[in-house]
Amino acid sequence: MESPDGCRGPRCGGIPPPRRHRDSRSESRVARVCESRRRRDFGTEGVVAAADLSPTEADGDWPHWGRTAGGLRYSPLTQITRENVKNLEVAWVYHTGATIRPGEAGLAHEFNFEATPIKVRDKLFLCTPHAETIAIEPETGKEVWRFDPRANVQDDEQLSCRGVSYYERPGATGVCTHRILTATLHAKLYALDADTGQRCQDFGSNGEVDLTEGMAW
Repeated sequence: MESPDGCRGPRCGGIPPPRRHRDSRSESRVARVCESRRRRDFGTEGVVAAADLSPTEADGDWPHWGRTAGGLRYSPLTQITRENVKNLEVAWVYHTGATIRPGEAGLAHEFNFEATPIKVRDKLFLCTPHAETIAIEPETGKEVWRFDPRANVQDDEQLSCRGVSYYERPGATGVCTHRILTATLHAKLYALDADTGQRCQDFGSNGEVDLTEGMAW
């Protein structure tokens, strides 16, 4: 298996290929190439530097798809253990209300919920196949706000949304200090205030950027 940076072998984070006619000099050369590429891409601290934890991540939040920017997918929370996980019960269930609309059904269409929610501060954030963004209270499952871009997706055969992104402006205060970034299948990018769901007026035009602007068709 080959890692994203093109390296092969266990030192590159991948599964080594079957050993055929590789000698120790070849193994050493591969190791040097991998180390060189890691230093080039991530600095002398290696992969850990690329997945550096921010304060919110250290507190147990999950602000990225893989929790950290480097995709570690590891939580430091310790309340749930191997011993007590069997005692967990359903605390709440939330329904997005997203259903197939006329014209979206049929063998040529897919309508799937594929979002990985992120958790930042006091909210969970997710999106629906119609590109609606929703904020939920983690403790109760109560909907806090919902943003509907009214995306024109009637001609799209596969309707799904994998998730949203979070951004915090360093040193800033006030409206839109904490932002949710989300995109739609009709090539629009939105920045929303994480607390209220309102558009961030200093982002693009009315909190919206047309990703097709300037593109030749």
